[in-house]
Amino acid sequence: MRKGFTLIEVLIVVAIIGIIASLAIVGLAPTQMKGRDARRIGDLRQVQTALELCFAKKQQYPVAGDWATLKTSFTTGNFCEGVGVNNLPNDPKSGQNYYYTYNSATTPTSYVLAAILEDANNAAFQGSYSGAYAGNGTAPTSACSAASGTGKVYCLSL
Repeated sequence: MRKGFTLIEVLIVVAIIGIIASLAIVGLAPTQMKGRDARRIGDLRQVQTALELCFAKKQQYPVAGDWATLKTSFTTGNFCEGVGVNNLPNDPKSGQNYYYTYNSATTPTSYVLAAILEDANNAAFQGSYSGAYAGNGTAPTSACSAASGTGKVYCLSL
């Protein structure tokens, strides 16, 4: 007699492993969402620091109508060049963006940075934290209010 496993036994083991793996993947989805939100908040704080470095050098914030234009402000030969920041981050989820707007003065002295968080119950929205705007929306305006859309907008402003 030969010792070993039958085809049925191997198929059952593979099916059980597949079921366990699918349950693990489904269980990790909320953790991944919270991780992306934490990265968004961290990214905005880093960009805030970069903007303050730029302001210290130029005495104004970049004039940029969107995130892509703001990113180019920090590359060689542009407005914030030489502050030690060469690249700004992108949102960790494709299809989503960070937002930047500035006061409409000739020499901008204030700005709003924003990101749409996936977790509507994120701790950043709890309590009296003044940097969080808990309205629904997509692209924020200079007052960190938002147009219609989904998700909650997290804002940092100065």
